[in-house]
Amino acid sequence: MKATKHINSKGLPKGAFVYSIKKDGTRYAKPTFYEFAGAERSALEIIERLKKYNPNSNFEIADNQDELLTNY
Repeated sequence: MKATKHINSKGLPKGAFVYSIKKDGTRYAKPTFYEFAGAERSALEIIERLKKYNPNSNFEIADNQDELLTNY
């Protein structure tokens, strides 16, 4: 499969998994998949966007991106 702007060569969407952090400091059990928007190319840029629109929330990058993406 040919890679495009929104899909990688394996046919999966481009983006990253991000955990939301609860008010008590623990993270939720499952991460959420966020697709890249605009010129974003990394999970850090996604977190910056999320913090911009959710100023009182905290987020964390999921460590096992490849494993989560294959199960997505």
